[in-house]
Amino acid sequence: AAGHQLLLELFADDSPRDPRLIELLLESLYRRSESTQAIQLLFDLPKTWRYLQWNGDFHALKGDQRVALDYYCSALDQLDETTQHTPTSGQPFVANLRAQILLRRAEMYRVLALFKDAAADLADAEALIPKDMTIRFKRGVMLYLSGQHEDGLSLCRSALDAAQPDALRAEMLRSLDDDERYAPIRAALFP
Repeated sequence: AAGHQLLLELFADDSPRDPRLIELLLESLYRRSESTQAIQLLFDLPKTWRYLQWNGDFHALKGDQRVALDYYCSALDQLDETTQHTPTSGQPFVANLRAQILLRRAEMYRVLALFKDAAADLADAEALIPKDMTIRFKRGVMLYLSGQHEDGLSLCRSALDAAQPDALRAEMLRSLDDDERYAPIRAALFP
């Protein structure tokens, strides 16, 4: 709490702002679910991919999924624009950043019941992080909910079979209890 207050005091004046301190403050505000204050802070900051992503995160936190979705789209565009000449050695890092934003955007699509769009973002994220079976599993769920039942179940089974350790498999199965719309998927996976 004292560290959070100190960060707030540093931003009370109009002195130049260190990006590392901004990140610390945004992380602190996120942990405290203080979306309004964070969005006000972000309003005056440059529209970099990172601050656009933060805007998406805070709007998602306050339940404003459509606005969050717009910010994630802008963050992806800005990331692509600013990293198009990244050296080969930095491309895996950029790919991971892109995947993380795609996963956030896919979640907004899921919440808005835009399952086909969520599945598409999850497919793109899976291409960037192919060994993450949770992404494959979530994509299967979204495909199932978008009406592609066989393709969805096939991906879910594939992800469950490949999931290591067993705790990851159990976590994926527990995720099917989060939403009543997932009940038919669980029933189809375990007839």
